Amino acid sequence: MLVPLAIGVFALALLLLRERVAAEPMLPLRLFRDPTFSLASTISALSNMTLTALVVLVPINYQLAGVAANQAGILLIPVTAGTAFSSFFVGHLVSRSGRTRAFR
Repeated sequence: MLVPLAIGVFALALLLLRERVAAEPMLPLRLFRDPTFSLASTISALSNMTLTALVVLVPINYQLAGVAANQAGILLIPVTAGTAFSSFFVGHLVSRSGRTRAFR
């Protein structure tokens, strides 16, 4: 587990070094000076990591408990529907109110 983690940290460091000197970076690092952008990026990354782990590990856990593979996938439908609905709902609230601070 430590080797892939070390490779990831090393690759991230190389990416950051390259982005600093690139004429047209994919993601300008100056954007991270804005606290709203930094917070949104951090929350987005953490939620995506959580959802990816959930979608990978929960079906494996169900299968180890004796549930068929197709049934394990069906059991994830509430997670998918809940994520889609809550994203739509909060996006709608933000567009109507124009405020994001209440949703942090």
